[in-house]
Amino acid sequence: MSKPRPIRSVQYWWWLVTMMYAYPLLRFLTGIKITGRVPKKGPIIIAANHRSMRDPIVVSFTCGREVFFLTNPRWFHTWVWLKLIIRSFSALSLENSSGMVSAVRALKNGQAVGIFPEGGRYRHHLMPFWPGVGYLAIKCGARVVPTLIIDSEHSLLMMGARLVRTRIRYGTPIFPRGYRDTKEDYARFAARVREAIQVMKRQYELEGC
Repeated sequence: MSKPRPIRSVQYWWWLVTMMYAYPLLRFLTGIKITGRVPKKGPIIIAANHRSMRDPIVVSFTCGREVFFLTNPRWFHTWVWLKLIIRSFSALSLENSSGMVSAVRALKNGQAVGIFPEGGRYRHHLMPFWPGVGYLAIKCGARVVPTLIIDSEHSLLMMGARLVRTRIRYGTPIFPRGYRDTKEDYARFAARVREAIQVMKRQYELEGC
């Protein structure tokens, strides 16, 4: 049996082009600092805290892979220009089961899925994680890269003047080994991913960066 073909949408070619041209501009404008890396091959879930609407762009331009982002459905019912931007970054709506089905398909094809398990934007505290990240990891046997985003909510003017710099830290991938396909273990694994990001946050604060 032949291996399933990876999803190669119009968004993939858009991502490729923006990586070549927009990413250098992003680094110049924001002075973004990247720590760690995302594995280049195999199914990966990038699970990050969420501070700003720019976060999917920050992840897309720094992880080195096309990422299919699970997205709040309300963003698909907003201004036309915003919908175009969202769709251009391979967004998958969570309005019904099709988003999760597409995410599972992408992971089984060895691709990367992005998720913000807090379920919203929170600048000051890391909120409890929804179990969806555990569901995807356990169902697909996919590693999860705990990801910490720092100071992405500030204006481009402040970033351009280097008064503040966005930072993104990719942690050590977590494999869902030893977890069962149950709701309890989905939540337990999600809590483990949250704790890994919490540890990264405390480490960053101790460094005084």
